[in-house]
Amino acid sequence: MRVAAVVNTLLVGLAATVSTYFKFKERSLNHQAFADTLETELRAAELRIGDYVGKSDDAVLEQLIARVESARAEHNLLERQLDQASEVTLPTLPEGGSER
Repeated sequence: MRVAAVVNTLLVGLAATVSTYFKFKERSLNHQAFADTLETELRAAELRIGDYVGKSDDAVLEQLIARVESARAEHNLLERQLDQASEVTLPTLPEGGSER
């Protein structure tokens, strides 16, 4: 019984460590994707390519701000989702049951 409890504790600790590692890795990937999006939009606006072709300075600035704010809102949503606690359901014993 004690061995099972120790093994169970070690497995829970290992699972927590692994999930924490991957959460940081996912957060890092999200930050990098956000930075890449901002860089791409800024470069397109500066060079007047893509959706910025033939627009006035004011129109370019307006569209750039709208896209950056949209990307920021999406990034914040992803961050909030990562911050939410994982819902883990642990197995339970049946009513009146006992563990041997």
